[in-house]
Amino acid sequence: MMTETQIQELVEQTKQGDKDAFASLYEQYVDNFSSWLFRIAHNLVVDHYRSNKTIEAITEEYQEYRAEYHPKIVTERGLESTMLQKALKGLKDDYQQVLVLKYINELSNKEIAKLLDKSEGALRILQFRALKALKITLEDMGLKMESGTGTGSTPPGQIW
Repeated sequence: MMTETQIQELVEQTKQGDKDAFASLYEQYVDNFSSWLFRIAHNLVVDHYRSNKTIEAITEEYQEYRAEYHPKIVTERGLESTMLQKALKGLKDDYQQVLVLKYINELSNKEIAKLLDKSEGALRILQFRALKALKITLEDMGLKMESGTGTGSTPPGQIW
């Protein structure tokens, strides 16, 4: 097991393009490598949005691309993408994060729990609350949700 100092040195060497240092890090974290990379990417995205508060709209081109992978999309239910974006923006940051990781990035609960450093049970509770908050927000915006939706593993009204 490497010390924190050794790991930091390898990280610095990797940043400078040292492939052997990267290989050592990979070997050290091979079991956790994808979670580790997601964590790095997550931190970079969070840092970016904290420093750059402007949020750009999702383009139609991106929505068409996602549609071929997610046949149950917002427009299928007659919901404008701007309505969903607005509803998501109105949620707490941790709710937004868990919904995006689960339903946009299609990560498993196990992967998300590891990424967010939560137990799977705590993650399921967070997902339930996030979906419930999204359902309430969308209903407040005038979208009628189907009865019994919004509490399982599928987002309210099958809007994804």
